[in-house]
Amino acid sequence: MEISNELYNKINTLPWQALFEYSVQKGIKENEIKNKDKSQIIIELKNKNLIDIKEIDKLIEDYIYGNRVTFSIWRFDETISKQDIEIIKQLEGKNIPCDVREYRNVKIQKITEYNDRLELVYVYSKIYNYINETGKADQVWEQHKGCSWIGIDKSYVAYIVKHEKMTKVFADALIKELHKNLSAIKPPLSALDRIFNDSIMSKIVLQGVEGEKTAISRSEGFTEEQKKKLIE
Repeated sequence: MEISNELYNKINTLPWQALFEYSVQKGIKENEIKNKDKSQIIIELKNKNLIDIKEIDKLIEDYIYGNRVTFSIWRFDETISKQDIEIIKQLEGKNIPCDVREYRNVKIQKITEYNDRLELVYVYSKIYNYINETGKADQVWEQHKGCSWIGIDKSYVAYIVKHEKMTKVFADALIKELHKNLSAIKPPLSALDRIFNDSIMSKIVLQGVEGEKTAISRSEGFTEEQKKKLIE
Protein backbone atom coordinates (compact mmCIF):
# COMPACT_ATOMS: atom_id res chain seq x y z
CA MET A 1 0.00 0.00 0.00
CA GLU A 2 1.33 3.43 -0.99
CA ILE A 3 0.51 6.42 1.17
CA SER A 4 0.66 10.04 0.10
CA ASN A 5 2.69 12.68 1.93
CA GLU A 6 -0.61 14.19 3.06
CA LEU A 7 -1.77 10.93 4.64
CA TYR A 8 1.65 10.30 6.19
CA ASN A 9 1.66 13.77 7.76
CA LYS A 10 -1.87 13.23 9.03
CA ILE A 11 -0.97 9.91 10.69
CA ASN A 12 2.20 11.46 12.11
CA THR A 13 0.12 13.98 14.11
CA LEU A 14 -0.97 11.12 16.38
CA PRO A 15 0.97 10.48 19.62
CA TRP A 16 3.41 7.55 19.70
CA GLN A 17 1.20 5.68 22.17
CA ALA A 18 -1.84 6.02 19.89
CA LEU A 19 0.08 4.55 16.95
CA PHE A 20 1.45 1.79 19.17
CA GLU A 21 -2.00 0.81 20.44
CA TYR A 22 -3.49 0.98 16.94
CA SER A 23 -0.75 -1.32 15.61
CA VAL A 24 -1.29 -3.86 18.40
CA GLN A 25 -5.04 -3.81 17.73
CA LYS A 26 -4.24 -4.53 14.08
CA GLY A 27 -2.31 -7.66 15.07
CA ILE A 28 1.30 -6.46 15.20
CA LYS A 29 3.16 -7.87 18.21
CA GLU A 30 4.31 -5.41 20.88
CA ASN A 31 7.93 -6.62 20.71
CA GLU A 32 8.09 -5.80 16.99
CA ILE A 33 7.38 -2.08 17.46
CA LYS A 34 7.96 -1.10 21.10
CA ASN A 35 11.43 0.31 20.31
CA LYS A 36 10.47 1.97 17.02
CA ASP A 37 9.71 5.64 16.49
CA LYS A 38 6.53 6.96 14.88
CA SER A 39 7.87 7.01 11.31
CA GLN A 40 9.01 3.38 11.62
CA ILE A 41 5.62 2.30 12.99
CA ILE A 42 3.83 4.05 10.12
CA ILE A 43 6.07 2.24 7.62
CA GLU A 44 5.34 -1.07 9.40
CA LEU A 45 1.59 -0.44 9.13
CA LYS A 46 1.96 0.53 5.47
CA ASN A 47 4.04 -2.55 4.60
CA LYS A 48 1.48 -4.84 6.24
CA ASN A 49 -1.39 -2.99 4.54
CA LEU A 50 -3.04 -2.26 7.90
CA ILE A 51 -3.88 1.42 7.49
CA ASP A 52 -7.60 2.10 7.51
CA ILE A 53 -8.20 5.76 6.64
CA LYS A 54 -11.57 5.91 8.44
CA GLU A 55 -10.03 4.45 11.62
CA ILE A 56 -7.11 6.92 11.41
CA ASP A 57 -9.53 9.84 11.02
CA LYS A 58 -11.46 8.63 14.08
CA LEU A 59 -8.24 8.41 16.11
CA ILE A 60 -7.23 11.92 15.09
CA GLU A 61 -10.68 13.20 16.00
CA ASP A 62 -10.42 11.56 19.45
CA TYR A 63 -6.88 12.68 20.24
CA ILE A 64 -6.71 16.11 18.65
CA TYR A 65 -10.26 17.34 19.20
CA GLY A 66 -11.76 14.87 21.69
CA ASN A 67 -11.18 14.12 25.36
CA ARG A 68 -8.25 11.72 25.03
CA VAL A 69 -4.90 12.63 26.54
CA THR A 70 -1.35 11.42 26.05
CA PHE A 71 0.30 9.65 28.98
CA SER A 72 4.07 9.21 28.77
CA ILE A 73 6.79 8.20 31.21
CA TRP A 74 10.38 9.46 31.21
CA ARG A 75 13.28 8.90 33.59
CA PHE A 76 16.43 10.66 34.77
CA ASP A 77 19.72 8.78 35.00
CA GLU A 78 19.47 9.27 38.78
CA THR A 79 16.97 10.45 41.38
CA ILE A 80 16.67 14.19 41.81
CA SER A 81 18.41 15.91 44.73
CA LYS A 82 17.05 18.43 47.23
CA GLN A 83 18.80 21.13 45.23
CA ASP A 84 17.03 19.90 42.07
CA ILE A 85 13.69 20.09 43.87
CA GLU A 86 14.31 23.72 44.81
CA ILE A 87 15.29 24.56 41.22
CA ILE A 88 12.07 22.98 39.92
CA LYS A 89 9.95 24.85 42.50
CA GLN A 90 11.37 28.15 41.23
CA LEU A 91 9.73 27.46 37.85
CA GLU A 92 6.27 28.15 39.30
CA GLY A 93 4.62 31.08 37.53
CA LYS A 94 7.28 31.21 34.83
CA ASN A 95 6.92 30.90 31.06
CA ILE A 96 8.61 27.98 29.32
CA PRO A 97 10.38 28.62 25.98
CA CYS A 98 8.47 27.02 23.11
CA ASP A 99 9.63 27.00 19.48
CA VAL A 100 7.02 24.47 18.32
CA ARG A 101 4.80 25.79 15.55
CA GLU A 102 1.13 26.37 16.41
CA TYR A 103 1.82 26.53 20.18
CA ARG A 104 2.55 29.48 22.47
CA ASN A 105 2.13 30.95 26.00
CA VAL A 106 3.47 27.88 27.83
CA LYS A 107 3.43 28.58 31.56
CA ILE A 108 3.77 26.56 34.75
CA GLN A 109 0.80 27.60 36.89
CA LYS A 110 1.37 25.67 40.10
CA ILE A 111 3.90 23.31 41.68
CA THR A 112 2.93 21.16 44.66
CA GLU A 113 5.31 18.96 46.65
CA TYR A 114 3.99 15.66 48.01
CA ASN A 115 5.85 12.99 49.99
CA ASP A 116 6.91 11.05 46.91
CA ARG A 117 6.59 13.46 43.98
CA LEU A 118 6.32 16.99 42.66
CA GLU A 119 3.18 17.89 40.74
CA LEU A 120 3.43 20.54 38.02
CA VAL A 121 0.27 21.99 36.47
CA TYR A 122 0.82 24.01 33.32
CA VAL A 123 -1.14 25.75 30.56
CA TYR A 124 -0.40 26.41 26.91
CA SER A 125 -2.22 27.67 23.83
CA LYS A 126 -2.69 25.95 20.48
CA ILE A 127 -3.96 27.53 17.28
CA TYR A 128 -6.88 26.04 15.37
CA ASN A 129 -7.85 26.81 11.78
CA TYR A 130 -11.52 26.90 10.84
CA ILE A 131 -14.02 28.42 8.41
CA ASN A 132 -15.96 31.29 10.00
CA GLU A 133 -19.57 32.33 9.40
CA THR A 134 -18.62 34.43 6.38
CA GLY A 135 -17.06 31.38 4.72
CA LYS A 136 -13.49 32.64 5.15
CA ALA A 137 -10.52 30.89 6.70
CA ASP A 138 -9.96 32.03 10.27
CA GLN A 139 -7.90 31.11 13.34
CA VAL A 140 -8.41 30.94 17.09
CA TRP A 141 -6.00 30.30 19.97
CA GLU A 142 -7.36 27.82 22.51
CA GLN A 143 -5.85 27.23 25.95
CA HIS A 144 -5.14 23.72 27.24
CA LYS A 145 -3.94 22.38 30.56
CA GLY A 146 -1.50 19.57 31.37
CA CYS A 147 0.05 17.90 34.39
CA SER A 148 3.43 16.38 35.19
CA TRP A 149 4.60 14.25 38.13
CA ILE A 150 8.29 14.15 39.00
CA GLY A 151 9.35 11.35 41.36
CA ILE A 152 11.31 12.36 44.46
CA ASP A 153 12.45 8.97 45.77
CA LYS A 154 12.21 7.25 42.37
CA SER A 155 13.58 8.42 39.05
CA TYR A 156 10.60 9.12 36.81
CA VAL A 157 8.74 11.95 35.10
CA ALA A 158 5.14 11.27 34.05
CA TYR A 159 3.33 13.57 31.63
CA ILE A 160 -0.44 13.76 31.17
CA VAL A 161 -1.19 16.17 28.36
CA LYS A 162 -3.50 16.47 25.36
CA HIS A 163 -0.85 17.21 22.75
CA GLU A 164 2.28 15.04 22.59
CA LYS A 165 4.48 17.90 21.32
CA MET A 166 4.17 19.62 24.70
CA THR A 167 5.82 16.63 26.38
CA LYS A 168 9.06 17.35 24.54
CA VAL A 169 8.84 21.06 25.37
CA PHE A 170 8.73 20.33 29.12
CA ALA A 171 11.32 17.57 28.90
CA ASP A 172 13.74 20.01 27.24
CA ALA A 173 13.00 22.61 29.94
CA LEU A 174 13.85 20.14 32.73
CA ILE A 175 17.05 19.06 30.97
CA LYS A 176 18.10 22.69 30.65
CA GLU A 177 17.33 23.58 34.28
CA LEU A 178 18.71 20.46 35.98
CA HIS A 179 21.51 19.54 33.54
CA LYS A 180 20.45 15.89 33.72
CA ASN A 181 19.74 13.40 30.97
CA LEU A 182 16.06 12.56 30.53
CA SER A 183 14.95 9.64 28.37
CA ALA A 184 11.52 8.31 27.40
CA ILE A 185 10.27 4.94 28.66
CA LYS A 186 7.90 2.91 26.49
CA PRO A 187 6.08 0.44 28.77
CA PRO A 188 4.15 -2.48 27.23
CA LEU A 189 0.46 -1.88 26.64
CA SER A 190 -0.43 -4.58 29.18
CA ALA A 191 1.36 -2.60 31.90
CA LEU A 192 -0.61 0.56 31.10
CA ASP A 193 -3.84 -1.45 31.15
CA ARG A 194 -3.04 -2.60 34.70
CA ILE A 195 -2.32 0.97 35.78
CA PHE A 196 -5.64 2.39 34.62
CA ASN A 197 -7.99 -0.59 34.96
CA ASP A 198 -9.32 -0.05 38.46
CA SER A 199 -11.80 -2.90 38.01
CA ILE A 200 -9.00 -5.47 38.32
CA MET A 201 -8.74 -6.76 41.88
CA SER A 202 -5.03 -7.06 42.70
CA LYS A 203 -5.21 -7.55 46.48
CA ILE A 204 -7.40 -9.77 48.64
CA VAL A 205 -7.41 -9.62 52.46
CA LEU A 206 -8.60 -12.74 54.30
CA GLN A 207 -9.73 -12.47 57.93
CA GLY A 208 -9.85 -15.48 60.27
CA VAL A 209 -12.44 -16.20 62.95
CA GLU A 210 -10.17 -14.70 65.60
CA GLY A 211 -9.60 -11.50 63.63
CA GLU A 212 -6.20 -12.32 62.15
CA LYS A 213 -5.70 -10.96 58.62
CA THR A 214 -3.71 -12.29 55.66
CA ALA A 215 -3.14 -10.16 52.56
CA ILE A 216 -2.54 -11.82 49.19
CA SER A 217 -1.40 -9.57 46.32
CA ARG A 218 -1.00 -10.19 42.61
CA SER A 219 0.04 -7.22 40.42
CA GLU A 220 -1.66 -8.57 37.29
CA GLY A 221 -4.93 -9.15 39.16
CA PHE A 222 -6.93 -12.27 40.00
CA THR A 223 -9.13 -14.30 37.70
CA GLU A 224 -12.63 -15.20 38.88
CA GLU A 225 -11.50 -18.79 39.44
CA GLN A 226 -8.54 -17.65 41.59
CA LYS A 227 -10.83 -15.43 43.65
CA LYS A 228 -13.16 -18.36 44.36
CA LYS A 229 -10.31 -20.64 45.40
CA LEU A 230 -8.91 -18.02 47.78
CA ILE A 231 -12.27 -17.37 49.42
CA GLU A 232 -13.26 -21.06 49.74
